[in-house]
Amino acid sequence: MRRLAIESAEARMREAAQPLSAPSSPPSEPAIPEPVERVLKIGVALGLIHELTGWSPPGPFGR
Repeated sequence: MRRLAIESAEARMREAAQPLSAPSSPPSEPAIPEPVERVLKIGVALGLIHELTGWSPPGPFGR
């Protein structure tokens, strides 16, 4: 069961690492602002840590 969780997390990481299909015309601004992208990456990392180890950060979103 743990192996299945690890394999599914690895598959999601590979899928998230794939670049999205490029639009036909390049946008004048990035699709996702850099600070938002950083927060999303932190969230994905914390989600993977939680899924693989069961650890949650302390505070209102943790235990």
